[in-house]
Amino acid sequence: MKIADMLLSTMLILSPASADATDQVRADHDQIRSQHDVSQMPSQEDERMVRVTIRDARDLGTLAALGANLLSCEPRPGDTPAIVPQDTIPALEAAGLRPVMIDPAPNQTASLVRERALRTLARGDATDWWADYKPLDAIYAKMYEMESRAPDLVEVFEFGRSFVDRPMLAMRIVSPSGPDDACRPAVLFNTLIHAREWVPPMANMFVAETLINGYGNDPYLTDLVDRVEWLFVPVLNPDGYEYTWTTRRFWRKNRNTDNPNRRLGVDLNRNYGVGWGSNVGSSGSPISDTYRGTAPFSERETSAIRDLVLDTPQLRVHNDMHSYSELILYPWGFQPDLSPDESLFNAMASEMRRRIIEADGPAFRIGPVFTAIYPVSGGSVDWFYGERGVLSFSYELGTRFDEPPSAIRRISEETLSASLHHGEVAADEFRFRADLNRDCRHDFFDVSMFLNAYVNGSAAADIDASGSIEPSDLTAFLDLFTTKR
Repeated sequence: MKIADMLLSTMLILSPASADATDQVRADHDQIRSQHDVSQMPSQEDERMVRVTIRDARDLGTLAALGANLLSCEPRPGDTPAIVPQDTIPALEAAGLRPVMIDPAPNQTASLVRERALRTLARGDATDWWADYKPLDAIYAKMYEMESRAPDLVEVFEFGRSFVDRPMLAMRIVSPSGPDDACRPAVLFNTLIHAREWVPPMANMFVAETLINGYGNDPYLTDLVDRVEWLFVPVLNPDGYEYTWTTRRFWRKNRNTDNPNRRLGVDLNRNYGVGWGSNVGSSGSPISDTYRGTAPFSERETSAIRDLVLDTPQLRVHNDMHSYSELILYPWGFQPDLSPDESLFNAMASEMRRRIIEADGPAFRIGPVFTAIYPVSGGSVDWFYGERGVLSFSYELGTRFDEPPSAIRRISEETLSASLHHGEVAADEFRFRADLNRDCRHDFFDVSMFLNAYVNGSAAADIDASGSIEPSDLTAFLDLFTTKR
């Protein structure tokens, strides 16, 4: 989830400086940019993968000015891999970043990875689907295969079109009957908002496969599908993802070509409506890897998932799955203040972390986006929570973008129980008890119905199930209503 062209103001947060020092860093940044044209992407044959040693914000500014593509997930001091134009290596050396060659031909290496994955795919259905990465067409084909295998449980549908007019597909898993068919809480997992993050969509699809295979065979999974509506969007950025398979493996943004230079695209995870526009956690520069776009939801991809969410008022838990760094994140990302639901977020994240450890996985770090990783303005988790009241999380899976194929199933299995915990919380905590007219919304009509029942002594107002209508029922209703339960 990390950036290639780190916004300078964000860097300065990581290394506080006086006003004079800040001005000097900006001056150095501008001077380096003036010496190297980074408005045009270099030929991939001219790119090298090196390891650099970052000491402070000034080093991050130098890397940004030179057009480096950082292949790490946290802007912290220490060694980190980066893809850089070959002609900038002397400048890196002069700046004391101590570049060490990792791969003199990263594009060729990426091509070999793609070819291997396609050979694995070509071997057919007898091969474990999670044995290697899958291109866009294969992910979509798998979604339709799941639907054909379990048509009573699975629905695949198009919810939008990308900038290049590719279909954006979602998959809904919901049982044909359950304890409350009228309105079941929903959980949404989306992945590949950043095109180069190839592990998360595999983990996303693993959760879906587990639910489908377990329904009717495993009581726990059957109960989760009966009580929860599950939504999966494995590829939120289809144009960018396709581009990583055909052209540039570590591309991050979408492929919006309304940009006047060759550094195309918008960082879709800076294009949501809460916190949008801040220079702390996003960039207004089109050449930046954290370019936020021209307005909130300016991109077809983010506006499509926004509309999907607006059409799913019963959505209660969400996970925007990323890679990498072994983190479980939650709001806020655009500010350092804790959210009103910090204790609930922390409790859920702690339980997710415990389950990952129990599955022989690593001890994920947990916390708000802003403090646990770095500022993000216009990010998905802030909008889902701040605008829609959804408990929104973000995984950072694995320890590198180019995990070996053997890691795909392992990471998917380690995080499975933690992901299913989303469904448990949705089913147990969000039963729409205050949604008296059962339209999956909490609005004026529910308040009106409750007050009418309360005044008339109707059993519908006995919210606490005490057998009588008392002021405690009013208190209980207001608590359920305001928390959308």
